[in-house]
Amino acid sequence: MSGFAATKFEFRHRFWFIFAIFLIAYELGHFFPGNAGAVLVGRFVPKGSPLFPFGLHALFGVAALVVLAGAALRTWGTAYLSAGVMTDRRLHSERLTADGPFRFVRNPLYIGLVLMAAGLSATTDVPGGVVLVVLMVLFVLRLALREETGLAEAQGEAYEAYRRRVRRFLPSLRPRLPASGAAPLWRQAFVAEFMVWSFGIALVALAVSLNGRLFWEVFAVGLVSGMITYSFQRRRTRPAPKAGGEEPDAG
Repeated sequence: MSGFAATKFEFRHRFWFIFAIFLIAYELGHFFPGNAGAVLVGRFVPKGSPLFPFGLHALFGVAALVVLAGAALRTWGTAYLSAGVMTDRRLHSERLTADGPFRFVRNPLYIGLVLMAAGLSATTDVPGGVVLVVLMVLFVLRLALREETGLAEAQGEAYEAYRRRVRRFLPSLRPRLPASGAAPLWRQAFVAEFMVWSFGIALVALAVSLNGRLFWEVFAVGLVSGMITYSFQRRRTRPAPKAGGEEPDAG
């Protein structure tokens, strides 16, 4: 499936491609009005029934839990990215090690991204929700293939051994590798994933109040903060240009 992998341009600018997927999904609401969550609840409870609002509370509550689960998984993974996920700094041996969620699954951050899309699909219209989840799954798969190809080229047999032990998207119930003992960087991780947490909080607010305006206000705060954080991190981690002015791959 290497031919399906994301291009260098897609991988470097993945934040904006993900933003575009959400934008397309929500813009479909102009052509297909009707909230997906309300449509789903309406299939089981008539809209005029007193139980209909309770169904909405429950549905959006579940959606919030899904997004928050994605935020937690991404934060857990991000906390170990800078600490080393496949190195044993104490022993310096040939033993293959990993840390955090990378001991259970190879792509926890991408799984968290799909969970976020799945939970937020309840706030779009029905076609938008389908488009959001399908496009996100396909793009995440492309990103994972691109990333794995690069890691295999950089780390060789060490990464191939890791890939044989740990599945790409289906988490194991038990860790597949021993821990290396690297310390997680929780503060940086929560800052990096604040946007995803804010989306989950926005859904919690919607589940409690059924107030669409409140949802969008919290959602907008998270989106803007995420853009600011992303831009700041890009400036901090931008590598120096190569001789001749060519900028190396920042992926």
